Amino acid sequence: MADKDKVTDEKDAVDEAQPKASAKKPIWKRLLSRRSLSIAAAASVCCFALDAIYHMRSQNQTQFVRPEISHGEFEFASPDVAAATIAAAKFNLHVALLTEVDQQARLRFGARKFRVQQDIEELLRLARGGDFEDPHLEELKRQIQEQVNATLDMRAVSKVIVTDLKLVKGGAATETEKAEEAEATDTAGTSPWKEKGEG
Repeated sequence: MADKDKVTDEKDAVDEAQPKASAKKPIWKRLLSRRSLSIAAAASVCCFALDAIYHMRSQNQTQFVRPEISHGEFEFASPDVAAATIAAAKFNLHVALLTEVDQQARLRFGARKFRVQQDIEELLRLARGGDFEDPHLEELKRQIQEQVNATLDMRAVSKVIVTDLKLVKGGAATETEKAEEAEATDTAGTSPWKEKGEG
């Protein structure tokens, strides 16, 4: 019986000595253990995944930013309807901003919204019906771009966009159209080929 107690005491002493021995291992051996390496690998995978999610979300947010700013609907009315080819016009106006000054320009647009609108309306009061005869409205767009840049005190507008353009023709246009219609009727009455039985 005493031998059994002695063997049990020795076994307990060995069991107590093993944890103490593992605790005395150098730190680099403990850091390179399987458990430590698997924890470090899992943490780096999580960090990589979080970084990828963050970048994907930030890219999606920048894609949803509209580059154009809408200014609403504008109207033009010619002072001399009888002499004008275009008596009136109605359209929606938008401006695209230069990317390098986009944020600063948006802040100025917010602060000077009504001044920009007023200056565009004053510009349209000085316009002529001929400005709307160009199908691309190049000259009118150029003038609006310069005016908006001047109102904002910076070069911010890259492009002026006109949508939903509705034109009302004036008296000069109707005279021209009447002449064109008469000419079309004259040429329609004379057939360029011989009818059957002629000649």
